[in-house]
Amino acid sequence: MARRSQAAPAALKIVPLPGQWQAFRNGELAASGLTAALATAGAAAAPKEPAFLLQHPAEPSAPELPELCDTIARALPAAALPVTWLTGGAVRDALLGAPVHDLDYVTGSDALKTARAVARQLGADFYVLDEQRGAARVIVNTAGAPRVVVDFTRLRGPDIVSDLLLRDFTINSMAIAVAQPALLLDPAGGEADLRAKQLRLTGAGAIADDAVRALRGVRLANQLQLHIDKPARVAMRAAAPLLANCTAERVRDELFAALGGARPAAALRVLDTLDLLGVCLPAIQPLKTAGMPAPQTGTQWQHSLFVVERLASLLGVLGRAHDLDRASEFALGFAAGRLGRFRDQITDRMEQELSPGRSVRALLMLAALLHACPEASIETDAQQLNIAGAAHARQDGNLVRRQAEALKLAGVETAFVQQAVLQHARPAQHYRMQAMTARELHIYFRTTKTVGLEVCLLALADMLAHAGATLKQPAWIAAVDRSVEMFEAFHISHAVIVQPVRLLTGAEIMAALQLPEGRALGQLLLGLSEAQAAGELTTKAAALEWVRLQAQH
Repeated sequence: MARRSQAAPAALKIVPLPGQWQAFRNGELAASGLTAALATAGAAAAPKEPAFLLQHPAEPSAPELPELCDTIARALPAAALPVTWLTGGAVRDALLGAPVHDLDYVTGSDALKTARAVARQLGADFYVLDEQRGAARVIVNTAGAPRVVVDFTRLRGPDIVSDLLLRDFTINSMAIAVAQPALLLDPAGGEADLRAKQLRLTGAGAIADDAVRALRGVRLANQLQLHIDKPARVAMRAAAPLLANCTAERVRDELFAALGGARPAAALRVLDTLDLLGVCLPAIQPLKTAGMPAPQTGTQWQHSLFVVERLASLLGVLGRAHDLDRASEFALGFAAGRLGRFRDQITDRMEQELSPGRSVRALLMLAALLHACPEASIETDAQQLNIAGAAHARQDGNLVRRQAEALKLAGVETAFVQQAVLQHARPAQHYRMQAMTARELHIYFRTTKTVGLEVCLLALADMLAHAGATLKQPAWIAAVDRSVEMFEAFHISHAVIVQPVRLLTGAEIMAALQLPEGRALGQLLLGLSEAQAAGELTTKAAALEWVRLQAQH
């Protein structure tokens, strides 16, 4: 939408004028003030009598929307088309030129009927989210493209402006009319705040009305690198006690959105500064008073944040779209050079969702944050792990499990976090100059179960956090080389080393040795897998001879 100084374009535009709204018809001032201006603009529907609201000195450009928006516009029932708006994050991201993922629409028509009609036209899935409040969801699955969540909600208040002014932050309080995609409605000044890199409340009571908005504000400020203005910070801190009244699922979803972002440690620090994090994650509270073992200084909390930060940096150089600037640092650059051929596999795994909306990356960040919880660990020989002051070879996961359950994580997610915390120091047991044997690699993956590669990355981040500026290059080279061996075993030799196809089944061993089912059989099966992984057994006859000899001892 180019800036114009003469006659208004045929398409209706609404943009904010600092201090006052004004409507122009054919280049002449027709009305001043928001109510009168909107009435004038709404009355000027005919192309021969266009109207628009002008912002001076600069106008925002019409944002580029996904093609799906045009498809949805064509699928809308005729009665819904003039009273439906795209709102919230999709408008914000489009103005920023960022990828637009999920879409939120508000409508003055029946939202459930509108969503159902759109789903039918698109051949998409339809769900009622809240029948009483008029909210429904359409899931659009397109071959070769990520699924898109499209939500339809009934207007809150008598009109779109009232609806927008009830929202949390000004950058989320903008709308684009579906019937006129060049129309940007911005009654709270969100577009100007985006340009100023500022996060402001739409209304003074926005966070008091819904305490989860405090978490969302921190996440947005971190994601978009915005400055949170003072009134918003005050309101966020005041909302901390109110979080206990919010559902655990909503708190969890905002927390995981922050953990899964590019800068999770920064978000966690701000949440902690505003007294919000301890309410979400009470398990971290003991870390703030627990000191690091000598000769290290600081608290376990500071160390845990540093591990999260280093893990994010490591994933940043090992991702499909990797950070070249970070890779200029020796430790990260060396890791990127040696492990970089597994970028696709690492990225795919980090993006995997064990439950909808919660990525493995976010779960791993939570494990990194909780890995030093006092109740979850016991002291071990630091020299054995080859990291100064390291602890945690064996874990009692009670505290971690309770925290995961309090966040309403699914069972598979709770097991992932528990196992990652339990095993996070195990890779360091192999950080030596000699290569790992096939038997050692087999035992490593058998012990770490489903999180072997994840804790491989977590252990590298933990080593970086422990060593800091004192990191010794030979030690880091050995750690990365052993990690490469783990990745090669998993992705290249999986069927040979990690999970070899057994030459003998349990039933065959029981029949050959007249052995009952029990512990002895289990030990023979484990030993057989180890011997196969090591290349010591390659035929069924050799395997039978091996189990007979083992049974005699």
